[in-house]
Order: sequence, then C-alpha cells, then structure tokens
Amino acid sequence: MNKNKLFTGIMLIVLGLLFLLVNLGYLSIHVFFSIFDLWPLILVVVGINILFRNKPILHYITWILFFVILIAYGVFINGAPIKKNKYVHNNFSITKSANTSYGELNLGTGAARLTIDSEGENLLTTNQSGRKLIFREAYKNNKETAILSFKEEEFKGILWNSNNRSEYSFNLNKDIIWDLDLDFGAVSGDLNLAEVPVKSLDLDFGAGDLHIILGTKYEKTNVKIDSGASNLDITMPNDAGIKIKLDTALTKTNVADLSLNKSGDYYISSNYEEAPIKLDFDIDMGAGKIDFKLQ
Repeated sequence: MNKNKLFTGIMLIVLGLLFLLVNLGYLSIHVFFSIFDLWPLILVVVGINILFRNKPILHYITWILFFVILIAYGVFINGAPIKKNKYVHNNFSITKSANTSYGELNLGTGAARLTIDSEGENLLTTNQSGRKLIFREAYKNNKETAILSFKEEEFKGILWNSNNRSEYSFNLNKDIIWDLDLDFGAVSGDLNLAEVPVKSLDLDFGAGDLHIILGTKYEKTNVKIDSGASNLDITMPNDAGIKIKLDTALTKTNVADLSLNKSGDYYISSNYEEAPIKLDFDIDMGAGKIDFKLQ
C-alpha cells in the first residue's frame, strides 16, 4: 500500500475518532484549541520524520504521540472529560413578591420553539423541554424589580440531535411591567403579549418564524428586532399610535398598506402624538417577510 495513502487514512481515522468522542461528550471541543499552544511540536514531529525517513513505523508513532499529547494537554487545561448535555424537562413557577412591580426577562438559547403568554398569579411560570437552561434570579430596590435570566447551558459537543427539539414556554404576570430581552440562534413560535404590559421587547436571532401579538397594557412599547432571515407576523391594536423604522433590504413588508406617513427613516401613524398607546418599532432584517396586522 502507498505510504502516503496509509498515513492519510490513519490521520482521518484518528480525527474521526476525536470528533466522535467530542460528540459523545467524552471530550470537549476545546481540546482542538490546544494546537495553538502546542504547534511547535508539529515541527519536532516533522523533523523526526525527515531524519528517520526510512523508518515509517516511527512516523506513525510520532504522530500518534502528538495526538495523545494534544488530548492530554487539552483535558488538563480545560478540565476533565464531561458528559454530553442531556435532554431535560423542567417546569417551575416563581412566586410574585408583593413589592415587585417591574420584571426583566433575559433569555438566551440556540435553536428553539418559544411560547410566551400571560398569567395572573405567579411572577413567572415556565415549562422547558430540550437543552437545559441555567436560571438566575435577582432583585433590585427592595424587590421592586425582578431580574430573571435563562441562559442555555454550554453545549460540549459539536452537534445536537435535531430530533430533540428544544421547546420553552413562559407565562408572565400581567400585573407588572416587563422588559424582555430574547436572544436566539433560530426561533419559531408565538409571543402573545396582548395582556402583558411590555415596556421594551428586544429580539435578536439569526433566523425565525414568529407570531407576535402586542396589546394596550402599557403606554409606550419599544420593539427592537435584529434578524438575519425571518418571517414575522406582527399584530397590533387598531387604535395604537405606530412608529416604524425599517432596515430591510431584501425583506418583503406590507407597511405600505397601513396608511402611515413617511418621515425620514420612519413610518408614522397620523394619530401617533395623541394616541394613549404607542408602539415604536426598529427592525433590522436581512431577508424575509414582515406582515403587520391591525385588530
């Protein structure tokens, strides 16, 4: 067998086994970053191979030792091998303090289906299925403001089983004012905020398919959306004052059907100044479709 083909075959087998161990959770992906510290060893291995070019078995041994050292160093620097993330189910509620009148919900995940709705008793109720979310709870000003943060647990493998799709639902207390900061890699779902007083809604995601319903429970809601390629269906109260700023070069919208006045970079409804409820949109989208609806 050709020596070069044999060497290439062995290297592919070794790399394949390394990636398999990462995917199974027995190695961290960070093990490959160790090469930035150990790259001078490649020169040593190549030098040995040149000096002993007539001893192919020594070539294989030196390269195998290189990968063993790479793995051992990576494990030493980044910690012991960890188990692969589990598909989890997690349901719980957070009791509302009598002092709490403001809430901040910070949510950061990769790809997921998201549902947001309202409730009247607890501060928040959540049902989670999929990648584990790390939860943190904090308060400011004698519990006047609740800060609730959910961040996806770091994934230690390269791939996530797409059959185990993450699904998260959150019911928010409809008697307090909310700031929502939602960050996704990709997201689909329904955000029914008709009964939730929302001061700000900040959505940042790569790709999405979302239905958003906004209500009349807060005097002015600022909606900021930054997305790559998405389909958005946004339902607004018929009597709300509307201001929309769009940066959507390859996005199809029906904003022209809303009978809004164009002023600079903004589309503004004629009743904006006197309307008791105002909705301000700042939407930056690469490609997709936005369908605004009044009801």
